[in-house]
Amino acid sequence: MEGIQANLPVEVLDHIIRHTIPDADYLAYPSSHPTTETLVSLLTVSKATSQTAKLLLYTHCLYIDTPWRLDSLLTNSLSTTNCSVPVARINQLYLSPFSGGTINERKVVEQITELFTILAPSLKRLIINMPLRSHYPQEDVVTKLRPILRQGFSLLANLEEFSSVQDNLFLAYWDPAIDRVFPDDEWEDTKS
Repeated sequence: MEGIQANLPVEVLDHIIRHTIPDADYLAYPSSHPTTETLVSLLTVSKATSQTAKLLLYTHCLYIDTPWRLDSLLTNSLSTTNCSVPVARINQLYLSPFSGGTINERKVVEQITELFTILAPSLKRLIINMPLRSHYPQEDVVTKLRPILRQGFSLLANLEEFSSVQDNLFLAYWDPAIDRVFPDDEWEDTKS
């Protein structure tokens, strides 16, 4: 029995790969999950498996839990020149990009807004794990990070499901020109 080669049709391979996702309703599998590890391995097997694995990684494993993952996603994956997955297919995300217990990281805040700008038309489900109450409005007069985050979150008009692990969505900001804090409900009135 020498050298019997059996080739599966690409459609069968595609079907098998799609069944690596144990629960299609699960928001995002982390990088350490066997599903994610399997899909990452399938990226390097062949061109036939790579495209399906990449699509499933973006649609079921978008679990951003460090600043470098967020940076990598924006610079390497979702940049207009490199993106091989239609952004419209990305509709769920787990986002926990801050390295410490505070949101006082300007680059991360700006990248969150950039990510939301890209994903806003298609993003339907979002879970965040951000220390939003770590940097109060009165502490944000100089850095002005809260208005940047607020701008990013305000883009998510198509969001259907939202959960926050740590804090509620507290994005009030201090406006020293009128010496008061703009809470979330009053902000809508001041935009127009």
